[in-house]
Amino acid sequence: MHWFDNPSITRSLPPLYRAYAWYSRVMADRPRSIVRGGSALLSVVIAITKTLRLTSEAAVPIGGLTVFIDLCDRRMLWVFGEVGAPSHEGRIVRACLNQGDTFLDIGANHGSYALLAAPLVGPSGRVAAFEPQPRLASLLRRSFEANRFLHATVYEMACAATTGEYPFYVPSAGSGSAGLYEQFSASTDHRRFTVKTARLDDAIDWERLPGRIVVKLDVEGSELTALQGAERLLRARRPIIIFELNPLSAEAAGGHADQVLTFLASVGYARFAEIETFPDSVPLDRVDRTRLRNLVALPNGVHG
Repeated sequence: MHWFDNPSITRSLPPLYRAYAWYSRVMADRPRSIVRGGSALLSVVIAITKTLRLTSEAAVPIGGLTVFIDLCDRRMLWVFGEVGAPSHEGRIVRACLNQGDTFLDIGANHGSYALLAAPLVGPSGRVAAFEPQPRLASLLRRSFEANRFLHATVYEMACAATTGEYPFYVPSAGSGSAGLYEQFSASTDHRRFTVKTARLDDAIDWERLPGRIVVKLDVEGSELTALQGAERLLRARRPIIIFELNPLSAEAAGGHADQVLTFLASVGYARFAEIETFPDSVPLDRVDRTRLRNLVALPNGVHG
């Protein structure tokens, strides 16, 4: 079911967005999962919302969860699907986590996967979400509170190889492409502000995290530095890692995608799985480095 066909979702939205949902139902090309003219109309809806200072957030029921969304962030439409519809990433999270385990969401955004993970690991487990954008971090805290996930915590910071403060860029096209690297995240109209960075090894007491650890890593070019800042955790706890491999953002960060894979191999990750075919996996030398997608890194001896 598309989000605009779901009455529970549409009823939770303010009038202007309910009208957008109606338009989407009428103009949807459902087999292709597109809405004719939808992107242009959403831009108008967001502009009106900002200009008139209308309500810019909503608490939306999705898949049995309450999710607070930023109505002026075009990425909200992705959140509906990530939380409410089956996805490859969601399937992997469900397959890998049990009660008492830990989920680390690095680059959480609205926290779709952290919210999926929280009931899976339960009160005896732990969820830690890292999101440097203040508005999204605040909305995710409210989502955790609304769902009574007392074992879930939001860290308002970016994970990196060093501790400090750095410029952060958020494209107007959506927070999903926000990051630390101007060449990638600020190539179009954008906002800029300063965020704190920290090494994951130092930001969390990883030695005391319960159960198996699963990491989701999507940080628009900072994948390598985030992993370098978590080297002790990776070597000692050997988490399964769902991560984005993006040649363009890696190049904007001054490197290349192969460095991410090589670093993972150096700390004990022997095999990699495509999200569509997980848990089937291949060795490092058979991984395609040329295209953008999510992969799963499996440490030695682990096969999903």
